[in-house]
Amino acid sequence: MPFIPVNLLRATLTVNRLMALFLILLLAGCGPARSDSQVEEDARALAEIYCKAQMLRAERFQLADEIRFLEDSIMMFPDAPETKNRELALQELQATTTSMWQRTKSVADSINRLLDSFYKGNYPEKADRSRLDKELEKVMRDVCDVNPASDLLK
Repeated sequence: MPFIPVNLLRATLTVNRLMALFLILLLAGCGPARSDSQVEEDARALAEIYCKAQMLRAERFQLADEIRFLEDSIMMFPDAPETKNRELALQELQATTTSMWQRTKSVADSINRLLDSFYKGNYPEKADRSRLDKELEKVMRDVCDVNPASDLLK
């Protein structure tokens, strides 16, 4: 058996360990890349929920406008013949506010759950999230005709 200096043997073992550690870290750091189709599918799912949120927002504003109009009409013309009809209409509209609030909360919770699952699972890194955001901008135009710079995406 040839004589190998102990220091050389230790150095060889250390280099081998470092190479093995580097290989493990390299493989662990290179997690599965999201395919373009997966990113588009995830962006489309998010866009559909965002579209629902946008439609609910428009409905809320419309409902608020109708309620304000009826309240103002009743206050300005309390003795008008159509005041009773307006009061009944106002009561009906005010009754719908609870269901509107529940639907809005449900959609908001859905968005939060989906984003949490994306950020904890498929898109944990900032670069991954940026890729999803860019795809979301493209898909939003197709899914619900939204300007990507709208308040909905901020």
